[in-house]
Amino acid sequence: MSTIHVSPAANADLDDLADYLARAAGIETAMRFYDVAATFESIARGPGIGEPRTSTQPRLAGLRAGRVSGFENHLVYYRSIEAGIETVRVLQGARDIRNFIDVDES
Repeated sequence: MSTIHVSPAANADLDDLADYLARAAGIETAMRFYDVAATFESIARGPGIGEPRTSTQPRLAGLRAGRVSGFENHLVYYRSIEAGIETVRVLQGARDIRNFIDVDES
């Protein structure tokens, strides 16, 4: 089984998006969104399935994006790591990822 590391920023994104969805579409929709484990597991099983994100910024190297199952306008930004994946952010697809990624490269 692959390891799935969820960054603190991705956890905060999940909370923020679920809160928004609860207000905009109802608690049932928010709870369905919050159950992103299946999406994370699917990505971890095939980390090359997501769309590569090209950038000249070194902090975005190796970043890929996959859609949240059932919420096609929301993307999981992740990197492959030795044992699985690291989820970096979970954002609405129209957001400019360069403004939201702050990865410690040390």
